[in-house]
Amino acid sequence: MTNFILKTVLLYLLLNLPTVSFSDESTKPSLVTKQYKDWTLRCVKIKTKEDCEITQTLQVNNSNLQFTIAYTNFINEENELKQIINIITPLGVNLQKRISLNFHKGTKLNLPYTKCEVVGCITSVTNNSKDLVVVNVFEQIKKAMINSIFFEITVNGFNRNPIKVKSSLQGFENALKELNSSKN
Repeated sequence: MTNFILKTVLLYLLLNLPTVSFSDESTKPSLVTKQYKDWTLRCVKIKTKEDCEITQTLQVNNSNLQFTIAYTNFINEENELKQIINIITPLGVNLQKRISLNFHKGTKLNLPYTKCEVVGCITSVTNNSKDLVVVNVFEQIKKAMINSIFFEITVNGFNRNPIKVKSSLQGFENALKELNSSKN
C-alpha cells in the first residue's frame, strides 16, 4: 500500500509543479484534465503508461491551509483492479487524534493518519487489503461519496478549536465512472 500512497503523492506533486523540464521529448508527460462539477479527473500519460485520479482541493477560509482528496484505481500484484482514497491534510495536525469524516447521509468515520510527507499528513483507505475491516471502511466511504451531496472533514491541530472543511460531492460519481472506464 505504501507504493500506492507514494504514487499518489508523486502524481500530486507532478500535477502541481509550475514547470518541469524533460531532456527527452518521448518521455515528456501529457496531462489531460476534465471537470465534473466540483471534482477534477486528471490523467498523466508518460509513454504508454497512464495514471489517473479524481481530485478536489479545498482551501480553509481566511488561511493558506489546504486539504486534497484524491481517489484513484490501480492494478495490484494479483492483477486485480483496486482503489485507494487519500486525504491530504495540512501539516501541523495532532496525529494522536483521528481525522473525522461526516457525510450528509449519516455515515460518520474516524480514520487514523497513515503518514506525513512534505505535502501534508495523509490518511489512506483502500480495498487492496486482506483485512476485511479495512475493505469495509473503504466501501463505506466510497458508497457515501457516491450517495451524498457533501461531507465534512474535521482535523485537530494544536489550537483550541478543530479545523473543519466542507466538501461538495457533486460530480464525483460521474468522474468515478470515467475513471473506471479508463482502466478497461
